[in-house]
Amino acid sequence: MTRINFDNFVESYITQTQKQTIFFNKERDYFDLYKVNLLKEINTSRPNKILDFGCGIGLCLRFLVKTFKSSKIYAHDESKKSQAFAKKKYHGVYFLNKNQLEKHKYDIIFISGVFHHVQIEKRKKLISKLNRMLNKNGNIFITEHNPYNPITQKIVSECEYDKDAQLLKRKNLFNLLKSNNFSIKNSGYYLFFPEFFKFFRPVEKYLRWLPLGGQYFIFAKKS
Repeated sequence: MTRINFDNFVESYITQTQKQTIFFNKERDYFDLYKVNLLKEINTSRPNKILDFGCGIGLCLRFLVKTFKSSKIYAHDESKKSQAFAKKKYHGVYFLNKNQLEKHKYDIIFISGVFHHVQIEKRKKLISKLNRMLNKNGNIFITEHNPYNPITQKIVSECEYDKDAQLLKRKNLFNLLKSNNFSIKNSGYYLFFPEFFKFFRPVEKYLRWLPLGGQYFIFAKKS
């Protein structure tokens, strides 16, 4: 399978995602803010350093900076063009190349929609690396597409930059984390209601047990 080069999607990334998800919410920011608010809700620590690993063009960085004002926000992406694009917009963020990543220890590593682009045989190695990058009591926060959701499957199958995507079930990510010395602290499904049912959105937090949401999250602690 040919790996996707995200350098080729820097300029078109937002347009493509808006086109695919506009039926769910008109504003693209909804999805990025949702994830950061989830982290804010379930995190009980006062993180000094937060790393946005796989930051892309920085869609979540704006909200991480605003939400965690007392934290130092770091960011990294394998796509050099994506990272350069984000770096021009967020001057208060510490952008790191791959050689600088492990020179720091982070309290939280935030990972949004990255693992379905990682080859299956490389996922365990990546989680082990992320574990080393965390402080002793550090946490990892991961969001991923839910392969049980047919709409999610359709969106991914039609997305140009998801041609190499291999969706992973929540239980598989659980097992990967547990086998790399993480303990699961919180998890659930989200994105249940499109905009025309938005009056139901306040009850989403009570449906996180239901494996029908468009995505899921996992919050795990380094053991």
